[in-house]
Amino acid sequence: MEHGTPEHDTLQEEIPALGQRLARVDKELAGQGSSEGHNRTIAELDFLSAHMSDGYASLDGHVVCKVNHALCLILGITETHIIGRPFSDLFAIEDRAIVKNLIGQATGCSDSVCQTNVSAQRKNNEQVVLFLIAQGAGEGNLVRVLVRDMSATDQGREELDRRDRYFRALIEYSLDACMVFDDTGTIRYLSPSYRDLLGYEHNERIGTPILANVHPDDEAHARDIFQMQMQRPGKSARMELRSRHKDGSWRYIEASGTNLMLDPNIRGFIANIRDITSRKLAEKALIEKEEHFRTLIENSSDAIAIIDAAGTILYESPSSQRIVGYDTETILNRNVMEFVHPEDRDRIQSVLAHLSGENDRVVSTELRFRHGNGSWITLEGTAKNLLHEPHVNGIVVNYRNVTERRLAEKALKESEERYRLLAENLLDVIWTMGPDYKYTYISPSVTRLRGYSQEEAMALSLKNNLTPTSLKDVSQIIAKYLNDPGGGNQLPSWMSVEAELTRKDGGSVWTENSITFLRDDHGTITGCLGVTRDIEQRRKAEGALRESEAKYAAVVEHAMDGVIIWQDNYAKFANPAASHISGYCLEEICGTPFLNMLPEARRSEIGGLYRSLLTGRQMVNTYQIEIRQKNGQTKPVEVSIARILYQGKPAVMGVIRDITSRKLAEEERVMHAATLARAEALNVSRQRIVKVQESLRKEIANEIHGSVQNRIILLMHKIRELESASPGNQLVAELREVHKRMGDILNDHLRPISHRLFPSILRQGLVPALQSLCDQFEKALVIDLNIDKSLVESERDDRRLIPETIRLSACRITEEALNNIVKHSGADRVNISLAWTAEKLRLEICDNGQGFNPGQVSAGTGMLMIQDYAEVAGGTWSINSTPGSGTKINAIFELPGNE
Repeated sequence: MEHGTPEHDTLQEEIPALGQRLARVDKELAGQGSSEGHNRTIAELDFLSAHMSDGYASLDGHVVCKVNHALCLILGITETHIIGRPFSDLFAIEDRAIVKNLIGQATGCSDSVCQTNVSAQRKNNEQVVLFLIAQGAGEGNLVRVLVRDMSATDQGREELDRRDRYFRALIEYSLDACMVFDDTGTIRYLSPSYRDLLGYEHNERIGTPILANVHPDDEAHARDIFQMQMQRPGKSARMELRSRHKDGSWRYIEASGTNLMLDPNIRGFIANIRDITSRKLAEKALIEKEEHFRTLIENSSDAIAIIDAAGTILYESPSSQRIVGYDTETILNRNVMEFVHPEDRDRIQSVLAHLSGENDRVVSTELRFRHGNGSWITLEGTAKNLLHEPHVNGIVVNYRNVTERRLAEKALKESEERYRLLAENLLDVIWTMGPDYKYTYISPSVTRLRGYSQEEAMALSLKNNLTPTSLKDVSQIIAKYLNDPGGGNQLPSWMSVEAELTRKDGGSVWTENSITFLRDDHGTITGCLGVTRDIEQRRKAEGALRESEAKYAAVVEHAMDGVIIWQDNYAKFANPAASHISGYCLEEICGTPFLNMLPEARRSEIGGLYRSLLTGRQMVNTYQIEIRQKNGQTKPVEVSIARILYQGKPAVMGVIRDITSRKLAEEERVMHAATLARAEALNVSRQRIVKVQESLRKEIANEIHGSVQNRIILLMHKIRELESASPGNQLVAELREVHKRMGDILNDHLRPISHRLFPSILRQGLVPALQSLCDQFEKALVIDLNIDKSLVESERDDRRLIPETIRLSACRITEEALNNIVKHSGADRVNISLAWTAEKLRLEICDNGQGFNPGQVSAGTGMLMIQDYAEVAGGTWSINSTPGSGTKINAIFELPGNE
């Protein structure tokens, strides 16, 4: 309501009079002593309040103490819902602060009137505009307020419209979107900016579930937040989630929601949502960038280190372990000089001092560094002084291993020297020429080819180098390619030219010149490198070759390999074998583009080879491909191709060979290799079995030699005691017989068995073991044992001179050989030799028996055991025998670590 309106003026006139009357009534209420006067005053106040058309409220501070009926009608609520409540709670949320400020101004001021416009919502949700006038009672916190309903007036409607436009504009033009949804999660309201945010029109989402478009991974979390907020009226919550845009993409949004279910004006949840996709993507990009640089540092071929001014290593990137061979825990906090080559330390110390003297100084150097494996490597590094930078506080060194490069440079230098010597001693002439067609180098072999010295040849002009006919041909090439500004772009990188060169004696010589054109970074030709070869004899041979073409044509016609000559992408010639291999008749081969005979996947590749070959490019001339036969099937063939002249024009000749049988053979070889691999695995398994078997033998021998033998000896002692204590001669004789038999069992059976299972004498050395073994067979054979004297003396000083595995294998091989000789050979004499050097032990066993043919007799158990024991000890063995000439067995063992 504006000042100056009739309603405003009327209300302004009524307020003072009403205020004076209410003040008198209040004073009377405070001073009345008789109940009759008090009741009369109360009745007057009730009458005055009841017959007012405007609402009236008496406040104690901000709390309502008294209201009239008109105020209840204006607000649409009963007196019990008003009394005792803060007066500001009766109005719209956005106006409560205004009402509180109005009451605060009126408190204690009876001589002034405070006024304002506010809005409220009746119980039936009808919005009303109210005009408030407040005045203090002059004492205490008593405030009187008159409330007039302005909704029916034009000004009231305008005020409502103004407020509605104000808040609507705030919502519609906000970058954030606002939504209201009920306790079932159904959307009841969406601000227009929701369309800009997620692309949906207002009617597309109203009435739909709030979680309908939430990303599946975020849905459970969003539902938990919603259910939690259901139990927290008036409370707010914030969360981030992904929601689907109408275009199908996912957008990151930030949502802030408040539970206003108890607010009669809302009865729902209000949520403000904001698109934070850009921020999330930026955060993700930052994380990826950090990960990118971390990965670069960790996987770089170079390494990064930080050292302090004294050279102490403060940081090493993970790639340093690959370069210098130390993990970071080993190398950190150690001085770099510990690892620098002694010859480089003074220089590096000087570089470090020089570097530390100036901020941001950069120094590059090389040094030799001790690798983790003990070798010396060459490091190339660049160091920058960042000691003044607080976040670095050190010298940053970026270094790499250039050992191989330095070795390569050395090898290159040596290679250049070798090639220089090669160039100077070749029969061919090597030369270089500048863009002015003058020689810049020519090899000494030019004297042998043309009679000129190097200096004389280099002084010759292009005209004096060539005969008139060749000069004309070469001039045409120069005019076409080199003198034409655009011709150099068409010129191939390599060219072969035949030319007739002049000789110092006035004659000439035909040569083939292989020319490679040199270009700068812009593609401009800066010169050429050439190799000149004498082809005088070859040209004569070519003449003879042309004479023999008819003869070879007959050979081609009857060859089993196919021969095809291609020119201009078509076959110009094919022999019958080519027809047989491809399935096409000769007319079809010559009438079909040759690429059509190839599988589509290889056409582009083979076409490029064909074109390159026609230009004279050197390349591998044999390929394995598959051709497509006329019946649609493919056949593997091997094609050898070469560039030829056919009817005076360049062409490509291919010799085609059917390799179907070879392919099958190759598959069989692969299967054979797999079989060999399985056999190798079986061999390894056999060696493990031998080792386990020998271990079991040793355990059983120890058990017999120890526990079993000891028990028998104890029993024999017990029998002796019984024999001494026995009164009868008969019993004494029997006990003596038992004692004797047990001794025989012990000496003749158990101890030999124990010795055969594992000869304990091996602990004394291989020589004593072989001597003992020969003693065991002396009744059956005459054995000559020849042992290297140096081995006897060395093993006497060191019983472990020969490793235990080799001692045992040599002893077992000798034992098995002697057993086989006794059982099968019919021999009566054996010669055993044991030769020894620092690196090898050689065992040789020869007999004079009947012998046998190893190729016709399968290997028995004894031979297999000899083989097993030799291989278990890492040795090799062989057997040589012929019928009637005896048998010789050799076993050789490597002796690691002996010098």
